[in-house]
Amino acid sequence: GIWLLPRPPAVRSFHFAYADDDDLEEIVELCRALKLSNFVPTLFRVANDLYLIGNEDTYPDYAATGGKASITDDQRKTLQKKHGLGAWTVSGAFFGASAAAMEPQIERARGLFTASGKAKYVAHEDAMNMAPLRCAIDSFSGVPSVTELGLLKWRPGGGNTWCLPGTPMVGKIANEMHRVARAIYEKHGLDYTIMNVCSARFMRGLHVIGFNRESMDERARADRVYRDLTDAFADRGIAVGRAPTQYYDVHADKMTPAFRAACEGIKRALDPNGIIAPGKYGIGG
Repeated sequence: GIWLLPRPPAVRSFHFAYADDDDLEEIVELCRALKLSNFVPTLFRVANDLYLIGNEDTYPDYAATGGKASITDDQRKTLQKKHGLGAWTVSGAFFGASAAAMEPQIERARGLFTASGKAKYVAHEDAMNMAPLRCAIDSFSGVPSVTELGLLKWRPGGGNTWCLPGTPMVGKIANEMHRVARAIYEKHGLDYTIMNVCSARFMRGLHVIGFNRESMDERARADRVYRDLTDAFADRGIAVGRAPTQYYDVHADKMTPAFRAACEGIKRALDPNGIIAPGKYGIGG
C-alpha cells in the first residue's frame, strides 16, 4: 500500500541560492539537522545550477565546441546571474493552515540558512514566477509537471540517462563526491548536472547525463561517464539504485559475494517462482 498525505490547506516554499560549488558542505549539514528534527516536512531538493538552468536554457557553446567540451565556469556564472540562481539552490516547503501561520517557520529556516552570509533567500512568491523553482513547488504540492523535460533540450539530440548513487547526509562526503563527479563529467566533455534529494540521513544524487543521441561520439562519452561514476562511487562503498537496464551487469559486478547471496535469498523467499523482475541488478536471473 501507499500512504497518502491529505492535501494541506496551504503550502509555502522557501529557497536559498548559494554562489560557490563547495557550499554544498554547509547546505547538507543544515538540511540534515532540519530533517532529523522533523522541522521541515518535505524532502530537500538541492539542485546545482545546470539542473535548474537546463530546464530553461541550452548549452551556449555547443556549436563552437562541437559538443566536445564541458560548459565553462564563466558561462555557468553568466547563466546563474541570468536566471537568478546559484551554483546550488536549496528548496523545501512547509504545510499549514495558511501562509501567515507558516511565517514563523519560514523565518526560522531563513535565519539558519543565511547565518553564514553565503545564501540568498528566494521567497515563495518570487519562486512562483521562476519556472525551475516553480517545478519544486509543484513537486511539494503534489502537482504533476513536465518542466524538467526541458533538460532534454540542453544539448541537441535529446539524449539523457541518469546515475543515482545514495550517499550519507554528511557535508564533507557530499563535497568530496561532487568534486569527483564533476571531474568525471569534465574529463569526457559533458556538463555536470545533478539534484540531490535529501532526507534526514540519506540523499539520492540524481546525476543527469545529457548528450546528443545522434552523435556516436557523445553516446560513447555518456556511457563512459556513467561507468566512471559507478566505479568512483563503488570505490567508496556507495551503491547505485534505479539503474538503466543496460547497466544491470555493471552494478551486479560491484556486489560482494555476501551481499549478492543475501539478495538472492530474499528474492527466493519473496518470489519463489521468479516472476518479479527476473535478473534485475543481476539478482534472480
